[in-house]
Amino acid sequence: LFKAADGGTIFLDEITEMPVEVQAKMLRVLQEGTVRPVGSTEEMPINVRVIAATNIDVGRAVKDGKLREDLYYRINVLNIKLPPLRARKDDIPLLAQGIIEKLNARFGRRVKGISAGALAALARHEWPGNVRELQNVIERCFALPDVEVIEERHIQILALSGSRDAAAAVPASAPDARDAADILPLDEAEKKLILAALAKTGNNKLKAAQLLGIHRSRLYKKLERYGIKD
Repeated sequence: LFKAADGGTIFLDEITEMPVEVQAKMLRVLQEGTVRPVGSTEEMPINVRVIAATNIDVGRAVKDGKLREDLYYRINVLNIKLPPLRARKDDIPLLAQGIIEKLNARFGRRVKGISAGALAALARHEWPGNVRELQNVIERCFALPDVEVIEERHIQILALSGSRDAAAAVPASAPDARDAADILPLDEAEKKLILAALAKTGNNKLKAAQLLGIHRSRLYKKLERYGIKD
């Protein structure tokens, strides 16, 4: 990896999960600025900028032995603390649009964006899973058929079908009769979502479960519950 990143940047995510013996090798590379390719007996000089990230307290990781202290001081040149998503909800619109663009390219869709009502619903959620959870919620919207713009009702269906904070996507005020007519009963909405996920994945149960954000065994139980057969 370091050889491939020579002259550029390498990103090490969750560095505190790296085995301690690998951390020792990492420290040597950073201190000496060389690597020895597999099968070679000669050191190769490299020039790489390292960006490392973790979602746990680094000081505690050092005390607990998860991160070598000498490696910590070697990589801690510039420390940037990124607040959790719940503390920077103003970022949600830009993050959501960026996620939509990536998913459009990935799935060959043409979802234009996300409505103000849907953004308001997202802003009411506390996001314990941070940006990964936001991406999961939006990706599950792509399992719904004929979605040109992600509306609040799409977020509602997903939240009621398995979000850790179902109330987050519920409108602050009760819908009037006209709005209520557009809301499907929970069981019907969930069945429709499952069918859409199966159609999207070519009836692949494992991929459909991953798209829905549930375990495959739970998907099988729901298939039996709703009488969905191959």
